[in-house]
Amino acid sequence: MKKDIEELNNLRVELVSAIASLKEERDRLEKTRVEISKVEKTNLMAMAATYDKMDPASAGTILTNMSKTQTSTPNDAIKILHYMTDRTRANLLAELSNAEPALAAYFCQKLKQMVEEK
Repeated sequence: MKKDIEELNNLRVELVSAIASLKEERDRLEKTRVEISKVEKTNLMAMAATYDKMDPASAGTILTNMSKTQTSTPNDAIKILHYMTDRTRANLLAELSNAEPALAAYFCQKLKQMVEEK
């Protein structure tokens, strides 16, 4: 009986440890997500429509500079990319991969982590 109690206590400790580890991992993953609020969505869609009308090189230059300024974050550029048409986004990323391959790869990686508020 004592052996069973000890084994149950050990399992309980393992379970608590596993739960804590899962919570930490969930928190880490949530921090990597790029979230778009409902309020922000309308403005981003309008901005993306503007970038859709530009040539890929010009749009890429602006988004590159936007992601490098101190008043902005790379997430702002990623949010705009998210709302661009697929074709324009592809052309822009292709153009950007020539000038800033690391930034283009970063944008592609972050685009996978887009989450819209519902």
